[in-house]
Amino acid sequence: MSDLTTNYKGVFDGRLGFGKRPALLVVDFICAYTTPGAPLYASAVQDAVLATAPLLELARVNRC
Repeated sequence: MSDLTTNYKGVFDGRLGFGKRPALLVVDFICAYTTPGAPLYASAVQDAVLATAPLLELARVNRC
């Protein structure tokens, strides 16, 4: 067994479940990735931005 496998055995190899108060974490979409023509622009990020709004709304409606 490698040191890495030994170090993380029992830490990341199981299920955590959702808990009693699940949270939605949204990473900020910066303009460098979402503005057409910007040096780091990626059209795939636009898809993620568009999918985030309904996900946030669903999380807000179902919060505890």
